[in-house]
Amino acid sequence: MVPGSGDGGERVDSTARLPSQVARPVPLTKQHQSRPRSRSRPPALISNEPRPWTSLFKAPIGSPDLSLEFFAPEVQAEKKIAVYEIDDSAELIETWSMAIVGYVVGLKISFFPLSSFIKTRWGTSAFDLHMLENGFFVCKLYSEEDLQRVLEGFWTIRGHPMILRRWSPDVRLELDSLQSIPLWVSFQGLPLHLWSRRFIAKLCSTLGQPLYIDKTTAAQTRLTFARACVLVSSDEDLPNEVFYHDLEGNTRKVHVSYSWKPQRCKSCLSFGHANGACQQTPKPINKIYRPRQMPQQQGEPPLMVVEPVVTQTSEHFDSQG
Repeated sequence: MVPGSGDGGERVDSTARLPSQVARPVPLTKQHQSRPRSRSRPPALISNEPRPWTSLFKAPIGSPDLSLEFFAPEVQAEKKIAVYEIDDSAELIETWSMAIVGYVVGLKISFFPLSSFIKTRWGTSAFDLHMLENGFFVCKLYSEEDLQRVLEGFWTIRGHPMILRRWSPDVRLELDSLQSIPLWVSFQGLPLHLWSRRFIAKLCSTLGQPLYIDKTTAAQTRLTFARACVLVSSDEDLPNEVFYHDLEGNTRKVHVSYSWKPQRCKSCLSFGHANGACQQTPKPINKIYRPRQMPQQQGEPPLMVVEPVVTQTSEHFDSQG
């Protein structure tokens, strides 16, 4: 008989656990004590006022000012035209005042060979080089001394001359700008009383647009020749002598030499290639004659005629008919 199972006896819980099976509270470790309790975020505030669509494109607070303002274009023949003014380039002068614009005549050069050339031949490692799609490049230097030294030199890459100019807002980075290029010219045996910058500019003006003289000419430490950079045009000849009048009205001559004489095309009036290599020169029309039978009335003998059926201006011909 089980104790407590009778009437009036104490009821015993048959599910009672042994002392080793009683659940005990688990002490919290430092990791559990330091873990913050998860809290639900408060709901975002929704404004009832409508926001303009343009507000989505504003720069975030603290970012540099990259905004643009609206300028009303001119309207001509139902076309909207933006107008360039000299003030539009004012902010660029400080950034690119130490930059050189260059072009290698007759050679399409890539970034790494040109960068290596600048390091080894120009002797400078502090520069920023930018290649443009039309073959020009822009090299930004960080030393006025390096910039002047590079501009005063004559440089070639694989035998191809390099045209260099200091950047300014009026420098055009276009291939048709090769209709005028800067050249270094030397006036040999110039008398001492003609070594003024003013008269050297007059001599340069007989060749083109005077640009500047080199440091040695400015300091007059070399009196064998005066050297200056001149912007020459492709439609003008490069003579070996220039002339001037002295105080008595006598005509005197000065011998001129050039750092190099570029090839000049008389067809397109630009430098960089000779007449025979010009792509704009029209090629002679070549004709191929083939006999063709003309339709005749019934009973008449066939009539054969010879006429051009193919005309091409290139070296390759495509048959027609």
